[in-house]
Amino acid sequence: MTIAKKFFSKPQLATVRRPVQEMAGTMARLLQEHIESTRTEPTSLIFEPELVLRHSA
Repeated sequence: MTIAKKFFSKPQLATVRRPVQEMAGTMARLLQEHIESTRTEPTSLIFEPELVLRHSA
């Protein structure tokens, strides 16, 4: 496949980027709060992913 054909292929490649560092930092903070008993109720969080469109294989 030539380079030109890669740009016009359907569907294009896509990945989902997750905020792993933010997730890890938040989970560490919540765990520390739980250990110190300052937080006892369950916590539900949603981290926004980012769709990244790719142009080649």
